[in-house]
Amino acid sequence: MLSERAITNPHATIVETLADVQLMSSREVERAIGLKALTLFDMASRGEFPRPIVVLRDKSGRPRKRVWRATEVRAWIEARADER
Repeated sequence: MLSERAITNPHATIVETLADVQLMSSREVERAIGLKALTLFDMASRGEFPRPIVVLRDKSGRPRKRVWRATEVRAWIEARADER
């Protein structure tokens, strides 16, 4: 259901939706999962872990800062728990 503010401002729904998105840094994911970031990146490249979102690149275009959606990390943890 759209709020009255969203009806008068079509961009409000985007802002409200983004406010609900929680992002986790590599360090936070390392603590939550118990694996080092390099392992997580390797797993993500093989499709075994959610792929991170690149939020910052250096001048040559290489990723400098990556984050994960907390919902995707939680879903991955739940899927592993269901496999037990």
